[in-house]
Amino acid sequence: MKNILYIYIAVAFLSSCVNEREVAPIMDPTTKPLVTISTDDDLTSVSEGDVFTFNVMTSKLMKENIAFSYKESEGNASVEGMDFDVSSGVLAPYAFETTFTLEIPMDNFPQETTKLAIEIGSYELADTWQFSPESEPYMVDVDVKNVNDPDALTIGVIWDDPEHVTDFDVLVEAEDQGSWSNQGATGANPEIDTSIRSDYGDDTDDTYLVGLDPYDVPDGDISFKVHVGYPNGDVEIFEGTFNKADLSTYIADDFTAFGSTMYRILRVVQTGNTYDVTFTF
Repeated sequence: MKNILYIYIAVAFLSSCVNEREVAPIMDPTTKPLVTISTDDDLTSVSEGDVFTFNVMTSKLMKENIAFSYKESEGNASVEGMDFDVSSGVLAPYAFETTFTLEIPMDNFPQETTKLAIEIGSYELADTWQFSPESEPYMVDVDVKNVNDPDALTIGVIWDDPEHVTDFDVLVEAEDQGSWSNQGATGANPEIDTSIRSDYGDDTDDTYLVGLDPYDVPDGDISFKVHVGYPNGDVEIFEGTFNKADLSTYIADDFTAFGSTMYRILRVVQTGNTYDVTFTF
């Protein structure tokens, strides 16, 4: 009998707690704010360095900051390793609209047309639950045109180095004027050189020898690519395999400023803003 009494008291206590607890009303998703993202910019022709502005509008006011950003689209497209310059993109409390600015980076590395496939929206769970389910991200799927230095031959050398143990220097020797550039001796991968230019004056007309200095290179085959960017935007890509055991088979040139030997990969004949490039490796 005593046990039955205890059970009755416990059930009565729990029932009292449930009755006193506030139950949140179920929100109708059709009453949530509809977020619309659009742009007036032309996305049919996109080049490195372009800046695009997106307009974000909501049909109802909200009490919290809502942040907007981008992410890679699902599927087989990608952002090709790009790092975008993003500004603003925050919808302030009790505001109906904001803008989101996205700049396509100009990396000065010659490359063929790349794919930009992203979606723009709000991706914080705490934010997205507040939107109408009819709110959709803005999809961007375009080709990005390469842009080269208009006054130079842009040379980019990149090599396979998954362990980060290989360091090539890219050096330039002018046949008439001697050591010309060690701009590509930074320890980076890729190395980029823009020293063969037309805006230095007529004295730059020369024949240039571009070579690899195996500054810190392990044994074995190392695959590399040479990306050559012309002022008009064209790009040529050459491929080779470097191995220290084969140095005697490469064309060796002296880089007199360093007193070192470089192994020729390009021969460039410059006349004004015209460049005749030969892969020599």
